Amino acid sequence: MLTLNGVPMNCRPVLLPLVLAGCVPDVTNVYNTYYLEDTTGVDDGEDTTGVEVVPGADGSNEPVCNEMAASEMDDVFDNAANIAFYLDFDAETAEELDETSDMDYDWYVYDLESAESGAPTLDAVWVINLDTEDCVKLVNVEAWLSGESSFDYFTRDDGTFGIPNIAMNIDEEVAGQILPGGYTKVRLNGGGAESGIQREHTALSIARASGFPAPKSTHVLVQTSFWDAEIDSGVWAVYTLVERYKTGFFEREVPEAVQAWEYVGGINEYTVENLSEVDCQWTIDGEDCDNTAFAQSVADLYAVPSGDGWLESASEVWDVRSYWDYKFISYFLGAGDDCERNTNNCVVVQSSNAVAFGPQYLYSVDITADHPWYTGVRYDGMSVMTSMCKRDHACREEELLTGVDTLATIAEVNPAEIASEICLKLVGNGWMRDGDDARCDDVIDFYEPRVEQVAQEFDRLLDRLEDWNTVDTATDTGSIDTASVDTAAYDTGE
Repeated sequence: MLTLNGVPMNCRPVLLPLVLAGCVPDVTNVYNTYYLEDTTGVDDGEDTTGVEVVPGADGSNEPVCNEMAASEMDDVFDNAANIAFYLDFDAETAEELDETSDMDYDWYVYDLESAESGAPTLDAVWVINLDTEDCVKLVNVEAWLSGESSFDYFTRDDGTFGIPNIAMNIDEEVAGQILPGGYTKVRLNGGGAESGIQREHTALSIARASGFPAPKSTHVLVQTSFWDAEIDSGVWAVYTLVERYKTGFFEREVPEAVQAWEYVGGINEYTVENLSEVDCQWTIDGEDCDNTAFAQSVADLYAVPSGDGWLESASEVWDVRSYWDYKFISYFLGAGDDCERNTNNCVVVQSSNAVAFGPQYLYSVDITADHPWYTGVRYDGMSVMTSMCKRDHACREEELLTGVDTLATIAEVNPAEIASEICLKLVGNGWMRDGDDARCDDVIDFYEPRVEQVAQEFDRLLDRLEDWNTVDTATDTGSIDTASVDTAAYDTGE
């Protein structure tokens, strides 16, 4: 049996705060009542997998495993595998990581040509397949702490330890360095903001299974040399590993894409007037996004007269029909903090084969499945796409009928079964963190009746079409003066 720091892996740990388990300081997550777990649990008697960590030649910890090239190891997002990340960094680096949150909102923006971001680097990131004992060592990995409502620190002001979200650029300091499977831009999400670790992975899994372009995701066990030194040897937490909207995703899922943005504010005047808050996520050539074109497209959309015929005219500017796909899957997943319903977490892509911008992509779907902050999410939100389509009878009818077809596709993948399988893997691995049992129940309970609930809602919306009242087709949605707007481009932060 393999061990980690001399303790069996994949056992069922005693889910108690470390302070009660006779360990060290309280590491309660302020949002989740989550705890970092010691691996001193009760072995369930099954064959377990893990790795032993020993001091390396340079004094740092090194897992005992079969080191190989990343290209030789199985894909890190293979959900059938059990993957561990061992992050090697000291207390000084942890302090630097904690300080990344004190910078400006868009601090992680830098000149692509100089490739200098100022972000801290981890000495090493070991990626270990716990089933095969294979591993990959990555060095000088650029990292920073990310998230807003889900943000946490490695060490909080009160001295307790958190479970922060960790974004990583694998190849920033070492050209050509990749994770197994070829990924270079990923994020380890800690399950903050009362979300737990189930919601995001479940939502993305359902979306991918249903054919919607969505980032890859999986659950991984995470240990750090910082926790080993500051808390106790063998302390761990399970994270959600998520692919970011960068080159790998677009090459695979949206090969026609040329540039992409992520921002808050929806598709409206606010977006155009606050371009400094529009984050250029990626461009095909590694240059800056064309924010001028983005701003003009929003202005053009608002200039389309409402009423009959809006759909076809608007579709010359934005890919309205693709937006429906985003709107529907986001609604099905119960995403309240999205671009349609809260003008937040918007991801927009421009493609080379169309003049229209769009579609939207799922972002921050840890707040889904009747999350306590957003319960009872409705299909129609406050976007201009929705308000204008509802004034065009043909548009609204096509949108709703498209939703009916989309629901049939989603129903075929059995979302409740996907949610159950994800929770069963966490239980089987002994990877459930404190509070996860209840959250698993909540997520499964949300998805079990979801198909029928959505079907009933669409029956209701289609019935309302029979009472349709046409509006003045000469009514204009308004206009945006782009002449006075600073449309300077912002770089990709790759």
